[in-house]
Amino acid sequence: MLNNQTCDISGYALRLTADCKIRLYDVNSNETAWEGTSSTQGTSLAGFKILANSLAEKTVRELVEAGLIR
Repeated sequence: MLNNQTCDISGYALRLTADCKIRLYDVNSNETAWEGTSSTQGTSLAGFKILANSLAEKTVRELVEAGLIR
């Protein structure tokens, strides 16, 4: 879900926020192996690509900390 907060006068995007819920499944058991939620906020210069990269980096760090990937 991508939310966008706008400046009250100009209507230009002031800050983009990306909220994401991620669930990974074990393909053998079809059970949830890991799930998490994350929110990342950019500046007025950060577009979707920057937010997506930030979200991916946060997710990878969490998976490493959980011992699911190296």
